[in-house]
Amino acid sequence: AGGGWDEKAYTYALRLAEQAQAGLAYEQAEEQLRSALALASRLPPGPERWRRELDTQQRLAALLSFTRGYHTQAVVEAWAGVREAARRLDDIGEVVAATLGQARAARGQGQLLVAHHLGEELLAMSEAASNREIAIAGYECCGVGSYYQGQLRAAEEHFALAVRLGADSAVNVGRDAPPIDPVAYATAYLAATNLFLGSDPEQCLALSEEAVRRARASGRPLAEGLMQILRMLLYSLLRDLEPTITLSEEILASSEKNAMPFVGMIARAFLWRARAYEGDASIAAEEVARAVRELGATGWRLGWTYFMLLLSESLLQAGQLDRALQMVEAGLAETTSRSEHVFEPELLCLKADILVASGAPSRTAEQLIRRARAIADSQECVFLVRRAEEALTALAVR
Repeated sequence: AGGGWDEKAYTYALRLAEQAQAGLAYEQAEEQLRSALALASRLPPGPERWRRELDTQQRLAALLSFTRGYHTQAVVEAWAGVREAARRLDDIGEVVAATLGQARAARGQGQLLVAHHLGEELLAMSEAASNREIAIAGYECCGVGSYYQGQLRAAEEHFALAVRLGADSAVNVGRDAPPIDPVAYATAYLAATNLFLGSDPEQCLALSEEAVRRARASGRPLAEGLMQILRMLLYSLLRDLEPTITLSEEILASSEKNAMPFVGMIARAFLWRARAYEGDASIAAEEVARAVRELGATGWRLGWTYFMLLLSESLLQAGQLDRALQMVEAGLAETTSRSEHVFEPELLCLKADILVASGAPSRTAEQLIRRARAIADSQECVFLVRRAEEALTALAVR
């Protein structure tokens, strides 16, 4: 079954996949890669088969990461195939790439503890191999897990180490580039972490721009899109509407051009939340709800508490207080079920605003805001401590 015909058919399928992807015919590209994978499976077990399976699964993982989302089950399965073939071939570089891919998929699905464990696995590999690139990937993974759990000092340490180790590393381009550059990712998250820890917003935005430039240099639209999303998060947290709208529109256009629908869904949620303050809030709130609903249907759960916050805030602007309260309560429930605590203070302050708008006693709102401040303080989140104090001051003069 492993004769010359299979070899020619396999090579031809890969060539067709490359041509289809270059022509933005992504469904055809996926079909050809799956055909190549089926052909490779006809070879008898051994290095020749495993090398072909590794190469094909790696191409498939990269393709599906931006057409379906790097968090989807199809991508998880592709990276599992890469990892299995790489282990059989004793290819440590590909084991690392697959482990990093699995970690990112896990956190995209909201499995923060699983992702953190895989990050620790990468750090153990880096120590055993004395390999800087593996260490960068490990620190990035551990940092993201710590960030969303509200462990901001630990996150800052992980991200800073990754950025320091990668300061002189070249940006891989083309087929040599990973779907998401670890140094760029760590840099973007370091900017977000520093903002929470009280750093100057302009310095954080400048650091975020460095991440965007590095991702852009890799030539990977998914990498650039994700770095732009993290930059958009900074503007959103700062409640700076104009650049949030401008950047979200740019991301949305790129997502449509490069067939990255889940990236577009995220951008739409941010875009319409900002527009809720500038136009018809009822229409904007429904658009945020649609974007969040579609994103959730893909299996995305990373930062889900913030998407609940965006939706609840938009509903509050639209005067839909019951729905706004329902969504903020859903967000607070997620902080417990997924250990995603980083946005918990913001959710509590928003709940206080909704209750005040509903006519609840000021004392009830004050208790929520003080709880938000205490949580932010325990996280050393200077940014949200200040916001809670501003909310208390505003409440006192109502």
